[in-house]
Amino acid sequence: MNYKPSQDEGGWISLAAGVVNGIGKYTVNETTYTVSFKSSKDRIKIDTIEDFILFVEEVERQYPTDGPGTIATEIRQVWFSDGNWEVLSAGMGVESGGVLVDIETKPNPLALKFDMGDLSPSKAELAAGKKNKRLATAMGTVDISHVIAGLDTRLNGFPSAYPAAHLKKRNHDDDEAKLKYKTLKAASGGNSRDFGTWSGDLGQAYAEFLVAHYVKNEKKTLVQAARDSADDEALLADIHGYIATDVWSSVPASESPTGEEKKVSSILRDMYLVSVDKSKKGARYQTFFEQAAGKKASELQAFITDRSLAFARPWFAKKAAEHRGFWGNLGNGWSKQDILDKTMVEFDTTHAKHVATGSAANQLDTLVKALLKKLSDELK
Repeated sequence: MNYKPSQDEGGWISLAAGVVNGIGKYTVNETTYTVSFKSSKDRIKIDTIEDFILFVEEVERQYPTDGPGTIATEIRQVWFSDGNWEVLSAGMGVESGGVLVDIETKPNPLALKFDMGDLSPSKAELAAGKKNKRLATAMGTVDISHVIAGLDTRLNGFPSAYPAAHLKKRNHDDDEAKLKYKTLKAASGGNSRDFGTWSGDLGQAYAEFLVAHYVKNEKKTLVQAARDSADDEALLADIHGYIATDVWSSVPASESPTGEEKKVSSILRDMYLVSVDKSKKGARYQTFFEQAAGKKASELQAFITDRSLAFARPWFAKKAAEHRGFWGNLGNGWSKQDILDKTMVEFDTTHAKHVATGSAANQLDTLVKALLKKLSDELK
């Protein structure tokens, strides 16, 4: 956008630019008024939502020919890049000269500039209880990895066909990947938008609770299982990631600092930093959630339940089979397809048993109602 301030506005902008420059972490371009990070001998830590948006802009500037879907995937891969995600999103990430880019690993310029380990903890750190980056916003603290995951599946959708060429580049093309694609396509109905956000997290929590309680015979509650995959900050981020593009579409160009430019940074900026937008003032998450889901308010509880169960079914099969190991799965067949099919049927019977005999506090409905309660909050 080309913007020329009036004389009065210029004075205020100069004052604001002086304040920003005075922080020491940022610099303001005097011609474009663009804020960016100041050069530093130390790798930059992402500490605020403003920092994260500036980080996204750095990724966009590094790869200017790539669209928002590609950029969203590339950033999502900072946290989630396993074979499950490669068949859940049609996004493939950035390529340079036919080679896949890895922005979180040196010698990539972004990995040299930013502290990626702080943004995305290692597997060992996660196992020890450390969380992916949490950032405070006007609407509450969010797990930013879940926001980006939601943007990825919203912008890219589910792969229309098995992505063999892409998976070969990532060394993920095998019979197991084909089975994952087939299973997730059937479970999601070819729509991974909620699987990458709230239904994936609620379904995972419920499935792992059932595995713990009925397969492992552990004394674990649904609340405890939810803390691992669907805690409050992750669930709020799921909502934000699910609706962010719809919020962005609703913001009048005259009130957006980036106009109608569709970029990941623009979507995040309008979601978190635009406070005067009339379309958001007084609007609740539910308004945009209904729009994203294509459902009426009266249909939401059943919709959220059904989609969460759709994800829980194959996830239960995966976790139960992993726990039992080779010998424990022999009774379900020899092939992975047989084991998967029979263990998903086991989920159906286990779920039905739990609905009939399990305690009220451990029913999926408690997680569904918690999500519905969050939808009543206002955007800020």
